[in-house]
Amino acid sequence: AAGFATLGFFNRIFDPESAPNVTRVGLSDNALGTRSLNVIPNLLVNAPKLCHLSLHNCGMSLEVAAQLSARLGGEVAGRLQSLFVGRNSMGPKGAASFGCLLASCCSLRRLSYAGSRAGPEGTRALLDGLVTMAASCPDGLTGLVELDFDDC
Repeated sequence: AAGFATLGFFNRIFDPESAPNVTRVGLSDNALGTRSLNVIPNLLVNAPKLCHLSLHNCGMSLEVAAQLSARLGGEVAGRLQSLFVGRNSMGPKGAASFGCLLASCCSLRRLSYAGSRAGPEGTRALLDGLVTMAASCPDGLTGLVELDFDDC
C-alpha cells in the first residue's frame, strides 16, 4: 500500500509544468500492476525530457507490458535513450509488445530485457523490433551501444 501511495504522489507532481527537466525515472523493484500503471501516467508520458526509464523487476505481466508499450509509444519512444525492463517474466507476448515499441525508439542507446523469459518466440519479436528500428530510424542502429538479453 505504501508503494502504491508513493507512485500516486509521483504522478501528482510530475506534469509538464512542475517537472520540465526530469530525464531519468527509476521505478525498479516496485510492484507495477495494471492498477499501478493507471496511477502513474504523468510520470511516464508527461515529463517532456524523459529519456531514461528503468523498470527492472516490477512484476509486470503481459497485460502491463502491452499497456506500458502503448503509453510509451510516439513522442516518448522517440526520446528514450535507455529502457530497462528486465526481470519481469512477461513472456513471448510481452516481448512482442516491446518489440513493436522498439521500432519508434530512434534515440535508444541501451536496452535491457534480461531475465524476462521471452523464449525463442519473444526474443525473435524483440529482434524483429530492432530490425524495424534499423530500417525506420535515420541512423539505424548506430547509436545502440548496449543490449542485455541475458536469460531470455
